[in-house]
Amino acid sequence: EVFLADSLSGGTVQDTYLGRIDVAGLPAGQTTVQALATQLPWSLPLQVMFLHAIADRTNVVAESNENDNRATRVILGQSGPCTTGLEFQDQLVTPFAGELSLAAGGTVHPTVVAPCADPATTLYLIAWSGSGTSPGTQLAPGMVLPLNFDGLTQLGLDGLNGPVFDQFLGVLDAAGVGQAQFSLPPSTSLQVGTTHFAAVLLGASQLFTAVSNPIELTLVP
Repeated sequence: EVFLADSLSGGTVQDTYLGRIDVAGLPAGQTTVQALATQLPWSLPLQVMFLHAIADRTNVVAESNENDNRATRVILGQSGPCTTGLEFQDQLVTPFAGELSLAAGGTVHPTVVAPCADPATTLYLIAWSGSGTSPGTQLAPGMVLPLNFDGLTQLGLDGLNGPVFDQFLGVLDAAGVGQAQFSLPPSTSLQVGTTHFAAVLLGASQLFTAVSNPIELTLVP
C-alpha cells in the first residue's frame, strides 16, 4: 500500500491513500519490483511531502523481521494550472476511485478543489451517473460535463442536499474547496456496477464556469 503524508513518520490510514499492489506469492529471500500507476490529489499542498510504501501493513504474513516493510521517498508539490478538480477525501479510498457495498451501505466524501475560483460568486454542483463519462453532457459551447445523464443523475438532482447527497450543491470555502458527503443506505435497489461523480461550477454572471474530472465509485454486492 502507498500513502501520501506530510511527515516522515506518516504512512497511516489517516494519510492520503494512493493505492495498493497485490503480490500472489514471494518466497523467502526473494525480491520483486512492482509499479503502481497513480495520480496525486488535487489538494496536494505546496510543500515537501512523503510517499510511504508499506508491505503487509496489517501483519497478515508472519515474518522473522516485521520492521523492514517500509520505504519512504520525498516529493515536492508544485502549483499547477487553474483546474477545477474532484477527488475523494476518505481513509483507505484513493482520491479518484472508491467502492461501496450495496448490502452494507457506506459513506464517501466527494470534494471539489477549485483554488482559482472566487468563493464569493461561485457555487459548486456535484452530479452522479451510472452511464459512463463519454461523450458527456454539453452544458455550454466548449464546456462538457464528463457524465452521461441518466436515472442516477436525476436521483441526485432530486435529492440535492438531502441525507444521501449532502452538500452536493454548496459554496466554496476561502481556499476554493467544497466538501460533500454521499451516504448510501444499506440494502438499496441500485444495480451493481461502476458509477461516476463530476462537478460543475456555477457563477453569478455566467451559469456554467468550469467542470471537473470524473471520479469513480464502484457499487459492489
